[in-house]
Formats: sequence, C-alpha cells, structure tokens
Amino acid sequence: MSETVPIAECRLELPGLLTQRDRYRRLGATATRVERHGDALIVVFGPALDEDLLEETLALERDCCPFFGLDYERAARSLTVTVADPQQQPALDGLYFAVTGSEPASPVAGRPPRRGVTRPPAPSSTASCTR
Repeated sequence: MSETVPIAECRLELPGLLTQRDRYRRLGATATRVERHGDALIVVFGPALDEDLLEETLALERDCCPFFGLDYERAARSLTVTVADPQQQPALDGLYFAVTGSEPASPVAGRPPRRGVTRPPAPSSTASCTR
C-alpha cells in the first residue's frame, strides 16, 4: 500500500494566499540570490530587505504551512526553506516562483541542475512598502 502526502497543505484561503504571494514578491525584489536545490530553497537578501515584512511573512508561513522548515540567519540575511518529505519539494518550486516570478531552471542531462537567480543588490532606500 502506498502512502501519499499532500503537497498543497497550505491552510490559507485564496485571498490570504494572494496576499502572502505579494509579500514574497516584495521580498524577492530585495533578493540578491535565489537558489533551489533538492529539498531546499535559499534566498539571500540585500541591504534593502524589509525585516518587518520578512518576519510577518515567516510568522504566517509557520502557521499556514507547518511542513516548511524555515531558518533565517539575520547576519547573513539568508533564508533557507526546507521540506522533510521529497513529495513536498514542488511546494519549494511554488515559493521560488513567488519570490522570483519565474520557474526554477530544469536540469540539463549530464550536468548538475543550475537553479538560481542572481540579481544585483537593490538600492537601500528607506521607502516603505504598503501592506
């Protein structure tokens, strides 16, 4: 007997999901590097990161999607999102899309996957985001 694990275990309804996606897009605008490898998504933010927005986003993510492991290293401005079950890896692709607006690159035969977006650092301004 095979056991299935639902990928979409998110507890948000559509309006909340869209709002959370918008938070990730705003955070993604300050990312300098986004990488997707196996069971992990790594996002490194530049100096323009809105730490309050990130904290709000992660608090909601912990509540609505408890299958994500969320580790933020403040000094490095590095967020690592993981999943324990390989069947939930597509959820990381969804977060990758929310942050970057694009799909992770597909691996090329004979070459390790190159799954990342590198951006120049966003200018550090004090402009506030509307929520």
